[in-house]
Amino acid sequence: MRPSRISWCRARSFLFVLPCVLGPTAANAAPMPSSPEPKPTPMGVLLREVCIVDPAAGVTRPPTDVLVLGDRIVAIGRGMDAGAVPVVEGNGRFLMPGLIDTHVHLSSLPDAMRDVALRRTLEGGVTRVRDMGGHGPMLVDLRARSKRAIDDRDQADARPAVYCVAVVAGSTWMAADARAAASAGEGAPGTQPWLAAIDDPGRAAGIADAAAAFGVDGLKLYADMDAEVVEALSAEARERGLAVWSHATIFPAKPDAVVAAGVQAVSHAEMLFFAADASVPARYHAAAFGGREAEDAKHPAVLDALDQMAAAGTMLEPTLTVTEVRRSRGLVNAAHVAATHAIVREAERRGVPILAGTDLMITPGTDGPNIHLELELLVEGAGLSPAAALRGATTHAATILGREGELGVVAAGAIADLVLLERDPLENIGATRSIAMVIRGGLVIEPTPVDHGDAGANGEHWRGGGSPGATAGRRVAAMSWFGGHQHAGRHRPGTPFSRYFDDPFCVCADVLPGRSSAR
Repeated sequence: MRPSRISWCRARSFLFVLPCVLGPTAANAAPMPSSPEPKPTPMGVLLREVCIVDPAAGVTRPPTDVLVLGDRIVAIGRGMDAGAVPVVEGNGRFLMPGLIDTHVHLSSLPDAMRDVALRRTLEGGVTRVRDMGGHGPMLVDLRARSKRAIDDRDQADARPAVYCVAVVAGSTWMAADARAAASAGEGAPGTQPWLAAIDDPGRAAGIADAAAAFGVDGLKLYADMDAEVVEALSAEARERGLAVWSHATIFPAKPDAVVAAGVQAVSHAEMLFFAADASVPARYHAAAFGGREAEDAKHPAVLDALDQMAAAGTMLEPTLTVTEVRRSRGLVNAAHVAATHAIVREAERRGVPILAGTDLMITPGTDGPNIHLELELLVEGAGLSPAAALRGATTHAATILGREGELGVVAAGAIADLVLLERDPLENIGATRSIAMVIRGGLVIEPTPVDHGDAGANGEHWRGGGSPGATAGRRVAAMSWFGGHQHAGRHRPGTPFSRYFDDPFCVCADVLPGRSSAR
């Protein structure tokens, strides 16, 4: 049986205890105004008797109280006075930091479904997302809307906070890949501040200047660049205060060159197998992802790359959800999946920090975001502890966003991105699905009713809330960027990429594997 989720109606009748004030009697009461002003959403909450989940320490703390005022946790301790804020009686439930999906592609979602998808993702416990490539103006607008909704305490428009990147790649990739045309909007792909083509390292400074002026949070080094170009981009980005994130192999730059350039995190564990190759293709579209003969997580060159990452503090974002989707379609075999899981296990054992990014935030026909699946795959597939997996969506994710100590923790002074759970995720990682309440920036999120009639153009819809259930047999319209190869046709932002791609490495799966939420 799937875990019950406390509805907002139940929360108001059962969880909230508002401070009472003795009012006037009926005889002497002042007349009520005919059209009272609507009451603003309360600017705080006291969570009483909750057990704080601490992924960094790998422990769950004894019951305590947590006071939120504005967008911050201001105090933790027992017996605090609620003052004028509502009280949530936690009754021993489990309070963890809001989850961060470190790899999404929002402009790949259908226009008619994007807002609903973001809301369902928020209600599913994801309070922040790192968008790793898409239509820049759209993403900057989504980021601004997200911030404005929390600043204005706007329930209707609340969504996860958005971080966005400028994608940088060689001119050959820009010319060959339909996703570049999709992200460019107007103009030739690679001429935008959020989508830049580079072949000459001398252009790195100008690209970093344009990206910083446009307002992205970092660069994503994507494909078709050699080691010299990668190094130049990384250096110029850091000088301007931009984060530098990358594919694990950029073609022809291999993992050792990528890590040596000083990137902060690399995406896709599967790409680390190229460390074992004497040489790799000079072009992304010439590479084979999965199914190659030599995929050995303990190959000396792979282990050297992992040790280099550990020494440099370079994080690994495995995106195991993508691997699982491709397995479900028969695009990769069980041996490839096992080898990919093994490389993640070996990376964590050697001290490489692991991130939790899905590359497929949410899929139509499911109950919530895929971050829960990613966490389960990290534990059940790669063999990480629940605490290590959760660090990937909390403390490590906060570090990669430059918000260490502010995000990913339940601590005084931290931003109040919080998820209240029925069960302890450090005991069983599936408990991240047992969501009772979500708080984003101090705003208690009211679950929206599920409207199965509010479907996208294809008739796909999002089901409710934070407990993703089995999805077998349902069409997946959204798509991951990883492994998507070029095909003819121009993609309009907001149209599912599955309409344009038939490449076997393109992750536009017919199904996600069915997974029970009763954990």
